[in-house]
Amino acid sequence: SDVLVDVIDASSEDPFTLESFQSLARLHALAGKDFLIARVVTLDPDDPSREYFSYYAAHHINKILFRTQPEQGLLHRMRAKNPLNNMTIVGDVNYYVV
Repeated sequence: SDVLVDVIDASSEDPFTLESFQSLARLHALAGKDFLIARVVTLDPDDPSREYFSYYAAHHINKILFRTQPEQGLLHRMRAKNPLNNMTIVGDVNYYVV
């Protein structure tokens, strides 16, 4: 069964492209492609029980989160900071198809 995790405003802008998520989803749909949104988590430095969620077009945030070694066929998840708040991204990155 599907579980509602969160709701984001489609008019919100992707921090990398400054395009609205609605516009990006529409462009992908017109091209016959799925649009992926990535949700990353950072923790409040003063209260680690408080989580902050940020949303990005997956294609762009993946360039920060992952490094490849193509000659060996390897993909590595890197320790990275959230570009919006400069805090370390923790835990899993969740991906959603739009």
